[in-house]
Amino acid sequence: MFAQCPPNDPIVCEAETYGNGGCCSEDYPICCSPIEGGGCCDADYPICCSDDYCYKDQRDCPSCPSGVALNNDKTKLEVLRETRDTRLTRTARGQSLIDLYYKHSEEISDILLTDRDLQIITANVVNEIVEKALSLNNNEKVTIDRGLVKSILEVANLIKKNASPNLRIAIKKVKKEIKRGTIFRKLGMTISK
Repeated sequence: MFAQCPPNDPIVCEAETYGNGGCCSEDYPICCSPIEGGGCCDADYPICCSDDYCYKDQRDCPSCPSGVALNNDKTKLEVLRETRDTRLTRTARGQSLIDLYYKHSEEISDILLTDRDLQIITANVVNEIVEKALSLNNNEKVTIDRGLVKSILEVANLIKKNASPNLRIAIKKVKKEIKRGTIFRKLGMTISK
């Protein structure tokens, strides 16, 4: 999707114009096109995502399932990223869950993008999760009710219907942790009885 542009021999991006006649330059060495009004990215943002925009990290690409569900609402996504970065990354199991999420994110996003009803259901659940995450980020006590747990499991089951065998295995593992409450406890949440 993108190519490095040699400083003395810039490549032409598909975008018509970008400062340098559509060519990448030393200041913008990565071709990521077509971008409205341009096509080259700064080296600080080397990841060209499926939306043809440049990002600092692959995890910021809008093709992540949360981005799809939340219609790329940057404020809500930032809340989730903060929870990921300040809570989940603290343990090996949390990091393993992050890795599993990103390993399958493209497939999950594709499933959501092809099923508008599932996307809406997922959005409702993810919005509830964002509210809980925001409270966690503010160091507030967070209790998750059984209704939300049930909704999360229902979304997992709906995604699983169209999932590849590898994604089905991953969903099965994560569902076990959700049912046990392990994920929530690792985040510092309690589950209502």
